[in-house]
Amino acid sequence: MTLAASVIDRLVANGIDTVFGIPGKQTLPLNEAIDGRDDVRFVMARHETAVSQQAWGYAETSGRPAATVVVPGPGDMNAMNGLKNAYNDNTPLVHIAVETDPEVRGRDGIHETPPETYDTVTKANRVVKNPEGVLAAVERAVETATTAPKGPVRLGIPKSYLPAATPNGGVGDAGSDEPVRPPADTVADAAKTLADADAPAIVAGGGVRSANASEELREFAERYDAPVLTTYKGKGVLPETHPLSAGVLCGATTPEIHEYVAEADAVLAVGTDFDELVTRGRSLEIPGELIHVTLSPDDLGTNYDPAVGIVADAKPTLAALNGKLPVSDHDAAAVADRLRESVARRVDDLVDGDLPLSSPGALRAVRAATPDDAIVAADAGGFRIWALATFPAMGRDPTSTPARGRRWGAASRRRWEHRPPTPTATWSRSPATAG
Repeated sequence: MTLAASVIDRLVANGIDTVFGIPGKQTLPLNEAIDGRDDVRFVMARHETAVSQQAWGYAETSGRPAATVVVPGPGDMNAMNGLKNAYNDNTPLVHIAVETDPEVRGRDGIHETPPETYDTVTKANRVVKNPEGVLAAVERAVETATTAPKGPVRLGIPKSYLPAATPNGGVGDAGSDEPVRPPADTVADAAKTLADADAPAIVAGGGVRSANASEELREFAERYDAPVLTTYKGKGVLPETHPLSAGVLCGATTPEIHEYVAEADAVLAVGTDFDELVTRGRSLEIPGELIHVTLSPDDLGTNYDPAVGIVADAKPTLAALNGKLPVSDHDAAAVADRLRESVARRVDDLVDGDLPLSSPGALRAVRAATPDDAIVAADAGGFRIWALATFPAMGRDPTSTPARGRRWGAASRRRWEHRPPTPTATWSRSPATAG
């Protein structure tokens, strides 16, 4: 058996059933190893940028890690945009880059790029030093990619290793689905802070979605009776038809929403890093007690100093808090209704029905024609900001609006994963609707 075939075996054994790429001379041993198998499929794109974007979309939609295979140099660098999206979104990918052989590395070999080029767009970036280490490196890459906080791992494998015979070694089972649980004493501190609040708010981010914690969020919000705001990555984790859904924190957030957060005496933020888009250029004020739940310790105190910081998964943390707090009454449905009305009034002011349609007008028309269960993907730019605020998400996780970069590859992959019958709505910038 070739080492390339063993690499595919190792990916499959660790839960990867789809590989995205574009066949090239250097990748052919891997492509040939996939051909004819019924336990793994190869999806070909037209450009390496789409390779990583489609892998991102597949992993986001399916909840499973995905793999990519690209040629060295230009192919590898073309994939960086999608890797950066996956890195920002904590999406598990194994990016296999067929590397320049060791004997010519550093001597300006064809398509050679320094491996450190990819450090800023990956959770981990490794180059295998010898054939004996390839399979262990693949397993370690899957484990790293799927261990919280998840992310893309680049694995460079020299091209001459792949057609060679497989060194001795077995197939393992990398990674763990066990969530990171919160410390009991920290949960108790957070529960006390929340119990003392009279005007609380909940901010739900993409970490709620990736942890599959929508049900825990709903149960907690209803029990604690607090309005729920989401980030752009959290949009849809609580259906925006729910009476406690209060809006999205983004560049188009209304002043009324910012004012409520500024006046809240306690804010529970789950699964968000409070980046520039969420905080509208750091203009969001959180003077009240902040309980910040995140898987990345670096997020704590970066933009806001928490009264209680919890490094844990959203799902067990919300469940633990739910068991600590009594049923409360904060008149949250009335608050959420008032905040939603502020958004509706703003949209009404910008929609007159005349052509060309304004961005909010176009989005309102698309929403009216789009089924509630559709997958929705938005391109980058100002149009997406309006979409976050004015395009209601009717069900859990119907939207695709990653941190930055392109959406088309992601949208096509999400659509492919759910075909049929799930419809897909995708929009992008155009001169007629810009702004």
